[in-house]
Amino acid sequence: MRIIRCSKIYPVIHKLQTDFGWDDFGYTFGLGQSWSDLLQEPAFVCEASKAKLCFFSEFTRSKIDGKNPISRLALTSDLPRAFVYSEVPRGNSPKERLLFDLISGFGWKSGVTIPIHAYGDAIGIVTFNSRKEHVSSEVVQRTISYLTPWLFHFNAWARQLLRRHVMSQPLSKREFECMQLVSRGMTSKEISQILAVKKRTVDFHVANATKKLKTTNRIHAASVFSKMQALQI
Repeated sequence: MRIIRCSKIYPVIHKLQTDFGWDDFGYTFGLGQSWSDLLQEPAFVCEASKAKLCFFSEFTRSKIDGKNPISRLALTSDLPRAFVYSEVPRGNSPKERLLFDLISGFGWKSGVTIPIHAYGDAIGIVTFNSRKEHVSSEVVQRTISYLTPWLFHFNAWARQLLRRHVMSQPLSKREFECMQLVSRGMTSKEISQILAVKKRTVDFHVANATKKLKTTNRIHAASVFSKMQALQI
């Protein structure tokens, strides 16, 4: 996960933490049409408590697979979900055990997840964690009721943040043209013929665009570029 901070979001969820007794919180945002997309693409941590930031860092460092019971619980529902970690069905995979050991290390016993859908291909999720075995349904409902009017703002702010983060170095005209064609599945050789330039020139522009989009390879760059265009970012 990549961490980008949003000063507008923090006061809202921090107030919920203090007013309703949650121990930790986090808000993540990603691009995609479904929760499975958010699991497959690296998400952005837009805001979180100190402990949650440490959790995300350890989660990333440990390379824990996204396909785990907590992710399925949190990301396969369009409705808010309250849960108790000890009651979540689990298997015996090493990464799954590592995940629950990590959660246990932070002392979290229960929580609630609130999904956020934005217009276009954009998904966000707010998670609150508690060191209590059970959080009252009243606290859960009050949390959801308070947060609901803010949800659209969260994703809108996250999109603005993502635009600045990803496009901090704007693509040149030629880089943009190359990425348009790469995102359509064309090879560098095919692109060189269309643009009437050498193949190595295309590779040069694609490599530069990949760095500017803060992606790791050509395929990832094409995916991010396409989603950015769909979102008009």
